[in-house]
Amino acid sequence: MPSVRDRDLPIASRENPHVRLAHSLLESSGRKKNAAFLVEGWRHVEGACALVTPLAIFHTEGFGRNSAAPRALLRRLATAGVPVRLVTEPIVNFLTDTVQPQGIVAVMPLPEPG
Repeated sequence: MPSVRDRDLPIASRENPHVRLAHSLLESSGRKKNAAFLVEGWRHVEGACALVTPLAIFHTEGFGRNSAAPRALLRRLATAGVPVRLVTEPIVNFLTDTVQPQGIVAVMPLPEPG
């Protein structure tokens, strides 16, 4: 069983099952298979979370360091039971198509077909 200290360490491996699943969402087949998609960047994540509860959040240690609003969102989501996972910057880069990611990625459920 991991210690509390281990749980506080950022995920640094691309082989982590949560990271692998999130990375699969960069492809259309992964989005269809898992009925989910990725949202990148603070404003996009904030807006998406206002509409629907995310399935998971990945963020870097530096994300939200200079602003209370991002930290408050992470606390609110964690309190609501959303898995909020601390990851290294290389992992956020692995999960995004963005050249300079802002340090946060949300896994959002795909809307059910109408």
